[in-house]
Amino acid sequence: MKERKPRRPNTVPLLVDRRVIKDGFPLRYEALNEHERDAMEEWLVQDETRRQATRVNHRTKPILWAYDEQQYSPSGLVSKMWADAEWDDRPVVNQGTARWFLADGHSLWDLAQRIHSEEGEDEA
Repeated sequence: MKERKPRRPNTVPLLVDRRVIKDGFPLRYEALNEHERDAMEEWLVQDETRRQATRVNHRTKPILWAYDEQQYSPSGLVSKMWADAEWDDRPVVNQGTARWFLADGHSLWDLAQRIHSEEGEDEA
């Protein structure tokens, strides 16, 4: 029987534990595909703070949304944004860490993948 590898840490706790991003660092929401962009863009341009957030080193709610000044998980905030924008045929789940970007163009997901790679955890 093949031995199972330990599960990789989830993205949010990994980034918080490694202190990869400083508190207060700006983040920006970006849609991942054309369908999402089409559904969200009109709602986002009505108030640019809807795209903006800052990083908080919190293991479950690391995003402080500029729009309402509340903390969320990356996926929880994306789900809320989709609902608030009244995107009726939105997906049931999302990968929020792939939709929140730093100024350098890397997403939270990208940063976690880089850590896994640097630590030799990228083998399948």
